[in-house]
Amino acid sequence: MLDRAVRFRRTHPELEHRWVDVNYADLVEEPLAVVRTIYERFNWPLERAAINAMDDWLFRQEEQRQQEERHRYTLEKYGLTPEAVNTAFAQYRDFIATHGIRGFRL
Repeated sequence: MLDRAVRFRRTHPELEHRWVDVNYADLVEEPLAVVRTIYERFNWPLERAAINAMDDWLFRQEEQRQQEERHRYTLEKYGLTPEAVNTAFAQYRDFIATHGIRGFRL
């Protein structure tokens, strides 16, 4: 599925204005800044009520996370190796590298 998405984007550069690429680390570290970037990109109004609702959700999520046991995931647990993952994501990794997506930070 990811390879098809990459192929689509490569073959339809005229549609690049419709995409927003989000760095996962940015999303985790500064979710509201990412939301603001998305809204600005498309010239959407970001109303105070929406910001307040997102702030409230983030607060509730943080409270819930503090009460839950942390999950620990390893590739080995799922029968994977770094090489296999890198091979599976090769087209996507190349795409984000050539488009400067990975390095994008807020």
